[in-house]
Amino acid sequence: MNDAPSHVTDAELAGARVVVMGLGRFGGGAGVTRFLVGRGARVLVTDMANEDTLRTPLESISDLPVEYRLGSHDESDLDDADLLIVSPAVNRATSAFVQEANRRRIPWTTEMGLFVDRCPARMIGITGSIGKSTTCAMLHCILDSQPAKEIAKHEQVYFGGNIGRSLLGDVDAMSANDLVLLELSSFQLEALPDLAGDWPVVGITNITPHHLDRHGGYEAYIDAKLNLIRGMSRGARAVVGRVDGDVRERIMGLTRSQQGRVILTDSFIDVFDLKIPGPHNQTNARFAAMVARELGIEFEISRLALAEFGGLAHRIQYAECVDGVRYFNDSKSTSVEAIDTALQSFTEPVVLLCGGKDTGSELERIKNCTWKSVRAVVSFGDAAKRLADMIGGLDADNRPKVVQSEQTIAAAIEKARTLAHAGDVVLMSPGCPSYDAFSNYEERGDAFIAAVQSLS
Repeated sequence: MNDAPSHVTDAELAGARVVVMGLGRFGGGAGVTRFLVGRGARVLVTDMANEDTLRTPLESISDLPVEYRLGSHDESDLDDADLLIVSPAVNRATSAFVQEANRRRIPWTTEMGLFVDRCPARMIGITGSIGKSTTCAMLHCILDSQPAKEIAKHEQVYFGGNIGRSLLGDVDAMSANDLVLLELSSFQLEALPDLAGDWPVVGITNITPHHLDRHGGYEAYIDAKLNLIRGMSRGARAVVGRVDGDVRERIMGLTRSQQGRVILTDSFIDVFDLKIPGPHNQTNARFAAMVARELGIEFEISRLALAEFGGLAHRIQYAECVDGVRYFNDSKSTSVEAIDTALQSFTEPVVLLCGGKDTGSELERIKNCTWKSVRAVVSFGDAAKRLADMIGGLDADNRPKVVQSEQTIAAAIEKARTLAHAGDVVLMSPGCPSYDAFSNYEERGDAFIAAVQSLS
């Protein structure tokens, strides 16, 4: 298999026939398509999803001269192709379309690969299993403050990557005086074995088992994450949060090979004045502040900036108070560890809504969650029965009442309403992917908020 991505110049893109595999719904596919057309490429977009599912991204590029193959991948679309752009959602190891491209020796890369090859600014890369989106948003809040700009000497901060925004459209406006903050997933890093550009600081918030079905095991997942350390600039700093001892040793070794330095966040215990709840957000704030400090920004400046941080949508987002019960949307939660993190954010009794696409053995770890404050659980979606059986099998001291719901979020909320008392919290923290019933976690979260608002 052709594992190495290609480094393609703008001159090579001009007039080239490029196949974009995976338009997706988060902006990367549309961003790379617009970029390629702007560089003079002849583009064909192919996606397994249909036109209705992809309506929003299709509308965003409706002004471009692009061919489409939706609802399937046809190998004939590779005829005369000069380059394949692979979405991070595509498993290259199992995709027949990618395998056929490899057989034909068609070069491939990714949206992020194209950006990293061209970025003229300093890049800060952050990855992790849990909390990286909020941590990155907090770091952006710090770096975008005027005092931070004056100290770290950057004119503008660009924020993108896994958070859902392609930065390819901004690359021509960037300069060496700017700073780029990238949230990077294991899927993106897997296809970035050799980072180009200037990476003075990188960060790994934590590493726990996640996406094992895609990576084929925990070791491969870790290895993908560590591409960020392998690609850091010579003499750079790696800020590292909660990781296992053997993974920490590997990070130390890789950093030493780059003549860099590891900064561990374990000893930083300061408390921040935050608007968003939970001890995990204190951890996120500390991590963001430590990354900022490696750019010369003192903690006091970070404190002032983070006091104004309002949080991200779909991440323990307050939705509504109905009959004295507060409802929170944590639709971004796609692992059982994320459920546990959300549960520990509240001291009030909680009625938990969890479920979605069944991820198999990963769900068994739900037995280890903190159940002491949970009054009841409503499981829903494809994983409803498995979750209900596992939680129902907890020992009597930890076992909350468990109700298995129908497929819809609205039905689950109606059941939760009957279980919650005034002063309680109803928390949707699914712990599973959304694609059993929704296109993405945002759509699922929006459905939750709409259903809650209908209660009042």
